[in-house]
Order: sequence, then structure tokens, then C-alpha cells
Amino acid sequence: MPSPQPSANATQPRGRASAGPSAARWTKDPNFSRPDGALGVDPSEMVGKVLKSIRRSPAHPTLTLHFADRTAYQVRTDGYNPAHPGVPKQLESNMDLETLLASERALEDLNWTVSRARIFKMSDKGFSQLDKRETSWHLDHTALAFQCEE
Repeated sequence: MPSPQPSANATQPRGRASAGPSAARWTKDPNFSRPDGALGVDPSEMVGKVLKSIRRSPAHPTLTLHFADRTAYQVRTDGYNPAHPGVPKQLESNMDLETLLASERALEDLNWTVSRARIFKMSDKGFSQLDKRETSWHLDHTALAFQCEE
């Protein structure tokens, strides 16, 4: 898997479309390019594969996707190092996937076919009010989105 700065991950299990994006938003962004030396594969390699299980690492911010063809992909947090505080210690995902991840058994024998997968960018602002002045900064995230059909 590409090394998203996840935010993993707006995932769309069970063939549901997300609330906002239209099908046109799933096309590749011509302005997006991975940094030189980035680890991972193009998420489109997952399209058409049958997802058998999803496992969350109990120790690291990682999801492993296991497929029927005996391949496995990991979604990792870019720059994560357990020795350095301040780096995100878990992947973020939508409520559908979080609910499934909370019930470990629900993620075995899925038999979902990946119909769409891509990486996209998100931006937001971070804020701190530790000083008398409010401080803000711009945050860029890279995320993986995939949609499955049962």
C-alpha cells in the first residue's frame, strides 16, 4: 500500500457510496504524485481483487488487507516511529469501518470485491491555544479510499 499519512482512510465497505463524493471524484487527480522514494503500490492494483479479511495491528497504526489471491497490503502511517511522540498512533477511518474493526470477528471471510481504490489529498488547519495568542498551521494529509461490493 502506499504510505499514506493516514488519515487512512476514508474507506467505503459494503458498496456504500460516501455522503459527498460523486463517481467523478474517484478518477485520478492529474496533479497528485507520490514523493520520490515513496513506498507502496498504486491502489488501483487492488481493484477486482476479493478482500477476505482486514486486520488492525494491536501495536502499530497499521491495517492489513488480505485478499483471496493470497496477497496482502498494509496501510501504514507515513513517518510513524513508536520511539517518537507526537506522530499519530492510529489510523483514522470512517464510522462504518471503525464499527467493523471494533468487532474483530466481523472482518473475517468478507468476500468483498474491491470496485474502486485511490489515494487523495486532504487539507485542514491545526490550532493551539497554549499561549495567550492562538497559533494555527496548515496540515496536509494523504489518504486511501476504497469501495467494496459484496
